[in-house]
Amino acid sequence: MGIHSGPVSGVTDVNDRSNIAGAGINVAQRVMDCGDAGHILLSKRAADDLAQDTWWHPQLHDLGECEVKHGVKVQVVSLWNDMVGNSQTPSKLRAQKKRSRRRQWALLGSAAILLGVAMGSFLLWHSAHKPALPSQRSVAVLPFENLSEDKENAYFAGGVQDEILNNLAKVADMKVISRTSVMKYKSGSERNLREIAKTLGVSHVVEGSVQRAGGRIRVVAQLIDARNDAHVWAEHYDRDFADIFAIQSEIAQRIADH
Repeated sequence: MGIHSGPVSGVTDVNDRSNIAGAGINVAQRVMDCGDAGHILLSKRAADDLAQDTWWHPQLHDLGECEVKHGVKVQVVSLWNDMVGNSQTPSKLRAQKKRSRRRQWALLGSAAILLGVAMGSFLLWHSAHKPALPSQRSVAVLPFENLSEDKENAYFAGGVQDEILNNLAKVADMKVISRTSVMKYKSGSERNLREIAKTLGVSHVVEGSVQRAGGRIRVVAQLIDARNDAHVWAEHYDRDFADIFAIQSEIAQRIADH
């Protein structure tokens, strides 16, 4: 039985017979289609009308939405007590709820798969773009500072840097940053060695200064572990200018050793 309150009017059908029609009949038919034998089903509107009297409250049991033909959904309430009605959930509603649960699990499964794919893609991307830790045997030789009063002697400082770079580059398995890459870190401005090393991807940095006075030259060099700003080695050389090449080779060897 399907119950709904709404307009109903008398009509004459094509066979010239009297009949009734209207929204009240149509909705009641849809509500009835949701039930099985023995069910007394009410539309939400009809149930709300009955609910005005508290005597009906214990006998009204909300079943939720039921989908009928053309995809229309109606809110259905079951009327039953110990004497009338059917206390069981209509089979149509049970089937719809089962399909709904399957759809929900399917959606959850799809969402889980998409999440897994997204996480896998992110981890692969992160792994591919994760900056590699600098090798222990990697060094950048920063431009040496020219401390001579005659600024034309700056090329001597550049020569010291070049020779040290060339000598270190000959050491097997030693990663040495090119002169072009380090020239922007010229002396004269405050250097953040840790940031410079991180940018260049090295563990160690060499810096120093060159000063020439007459036929004598002083070279100061230091090797720094940029990961903790610790001095690994430092030395200064006061020699005749004729010994400049020997100084360069010695500095490069000492750096490689350390």
